[in-house]
Amino acid sequence: MPNTPSKPITDRVYSNGLFHGLPVLDAIKGQSAIVAGANGISGVHMLRILSKAPERWSEIHSLSRRPLQEKFGENVKHTAVDFLDTSPEEIAEKLKEGNVKGDYVFFFAYVQPREDGQGLWSMAEKMCEVNGKLLSNFLAALTIADIHPKRIILQTGAKHYGYHLGPARCPSHETDSRVDIEPNFYYTQEDILAKWCNQNNCTWSVARPSFILGSVQGNAMNVAIPLGIYAAVQKALGRNLHFPGDIRAWDTIQDQSSAYLNAYFEEWCALSESCDNESFNLTDGSPFSYGKFWPKLAERYGLEYTKPSEKGVYQQVDMPHDPPPRGFGSPGVLKMSFTLAQWARAPEVQEAFNRLAKEQGLDTWAMKEENIDAVFSFTDYAICWSWPLMLSMDKARKHGFFGFVDSYDSYLATFEEAAEMKLIPKV
Repeated sequence: MPNTPSKPITDRVYSNGLFHGLPVLDAIKGQSAIVAGANGISGVHMLRILSKAPERWSEIHSLSRRPLQEKFGENVKHTAVDFLDTSPEEIAEKLKEGNVKGDYVFFFAYVQPREDGQGLWSMAEKMCEVNGKLLSNFLAALTIADIHPKRIILQTGAKHYGYHLGPARCPSHETDSRVDIEPNFYYTQEDILAKWCNQNNCTWSVARPSFILGSVQGNAMNVAIPLGIYAAVQKALGRNLHFPGDIRAWDTIQDQSSAYLNAYFEEWCALSESCDNESFNLTDGSPFSYGKFWPKLAERYGLEYTKPSEKGVYQQVDMPHDPPPRGFGSPGVLKMSFTLAQWARAPEVQEAFNRLAKEQGLDTWAMKEENIDAVFSFTDYAICWSWPLMLSMDKARKHGFFGFVDSYDSYLATFEEAAEMKLIPKV
């Protein structure tokens, strides 16, 4: 007989638009929060969610190098600070000047080192160095500034399981052992955080999302923005919506993680005692494939679309590790009939986009030459991915989080929001 509680446990949940099963947190009042890395896709969405609950979050301190890219409520106060190229003592002084305090910390700061000719995520040791330093400098500054949070939420991701290096154990669970085929900065950060919390009477939680869907300015690791630009420009050129990957990429199940749902989860996780010193996978809870999504994308833009062909001509990219992260089998393979990075540089594409940008007053950041590789290569990798990426949500459910969003609906809603923000052309 299964082990069941002797007394039923009741949780209150609600729906908000596309998002369902969200936790009711009304009883919690007067908390303060620090959002570090406040201008990235996760930091912005965290601020959007927290700032809408001023009774619960009476004081929110956003930290980033640059000024905030949008306005929030009066409960949000910004402090400009650099965690990488500034000493902990200098960071602490900035925190003191800004009267920064936080019962809870949400840490999203991230640096992606890049060098010409290097592939995405190829600089593993450098990523450990810089992202470890980001976190350790920040934590040391909290100590110096006499800031004592109750809990720190660190967001990492699916790279924890090695998915970026090839086929991994799937579905992945939080108890899976670390993948040691190359350095992983998520492990570096988790170890730094756990040690600091143990020494400072603080608890921690780690959230591990998959590809994140959301609308923010100047964010390279965002699949929705390049796809919205691609579809709109193809329509302007009178072309079909061609799928760049092969049939395996078309069919592969790939969990998505909507930035709004991530923020709802991380708020709940910070405030839930059951999450003390625990790691959690974090996805929409909605099976997703680009083969199912591509017709929906085409329909939104009024386009015909093409499917992958078994006889198509593809450029092949072999992943570097044999065996792959799961420990056996063949290395991962990506096949592309073309790349969106190449497409974005085509003269007729640039001309069509610039015309739309002028007509609609669009933000042109993503289509500038210096940003194309960072923005569109990430999307090429995501949609031509040919091995399953599934993160089990069982642990989060057992701990009491039941949030859900249909990833297809979330993608389309992200396009609507991005168009309103002038990040992509309107239909």
